[in-house]
Amino acid sequence: MFALRGNFEGEKMAGAVEDWQNWRKFRNVLVEPLDMGMKLHQRTTAFVSAAKSSMDAALSSMEQRMDSVLENALSTGMNGLGKAAVSNLINIDSLEETTDSLHSQFEQIEGGEGWSEVRSSFGITVWKKKTGRRPKRGRSGVEDRLYIVKAQGTIGAPPKLVYDIFMDNNRIHEYNKLCNGVQDLEVVNGETKITWSCSRSIGPFKPRDFVTLIHTKRKRCGSYLVLNRAVRSKGARPRRGFVRGEILLAGHLFGTVPGDPNSTSFMTLMQVNPGGVAEMPLGTKIMNRLCTNGPLNFIRNLERLAQGKPALARAM
Repeated sequence: MFALRGNFEGEKMAGAVEDWQNWRKFRNVLVEPLDMGMKLHQRTTAFVSAAKSSMDAALSSMEQRMDSVLENALSTGMNGLGKAAVSNLINIDSLEETTDSLHSQFEQIEGGEGWSEVRSSFGITVWKKKTGRRPKRGRSGVEDRLYIVKAQGTIGAPPKLVYDIFMDNNRIHEYNKLCNGVQDLEVVNGETKITWSCSRSIGPFKPRDFVTLIHTKRKRCGSYLVLNRAVRSKGARPRRGFVRGEILLAGHLFGTVPGDPNSTSFMTLMQVNPGGVAEMPLGTKIMNRLCTNGPLNFIRNLERLAQGKPALARAM
């Protein structure tokens, strides 16, 4: 009896051991991977949650920075975040302030009083005036001694076509017989660039070169305005064989003609300081006589080129 019971207990023990061993195998094969999967899921969930929180914080910080950049762009009047605001060649603290000042100066001079008619022919009228300030002696008063010249006429071609010819560096010598060449030194942005140009000798004066800021502005009505002003640059010093001159102010308006899309109301205004001996009183008198002759053929040549005709051979 005891022997049978002992055998039975032994078999139960052996069965229990075998069950335990089978359970361990089952656990190793199925349960433990499930446990590991649960732990991995928990860890992954925690990681994803932490990553999401970190990403939300980063996005929030980025949005704040972008808001700050956009507010600054709007407050400074920039038209695009990728647009350069300063030049590498010239010392301009604020390009927008410079171009706005140039535009304001152009409108004030063009619309102001004091213009006297010099000549009128071929439908083109030329005026002249001085600044109205009392000239100083010597070179310092040259700006007040030199004429500001304005000319206006109608060109028989669309404004965009005339504007494109005017802005083409390779064609400037065709309509401006005084110009020997133009090079773009720097494109500051889509509306503004800095150029180097040179002119041939005029009368007793040696050839001149100029470094100029050129700013273009397209108006909603389809007109174009090109403003020029001399700038000083360490990267564009006077070249050998030239005397450095200055375009004190220049503006060229390619206006529309109501009811006639194939015509341009063109107006040009310019005051140039040739530099050198031309800054002295006798030199400015000679330049004042010469500068009122140029705009007439300048406008006529623009029209001829826009109409597919050759430019006039005469320079002035």
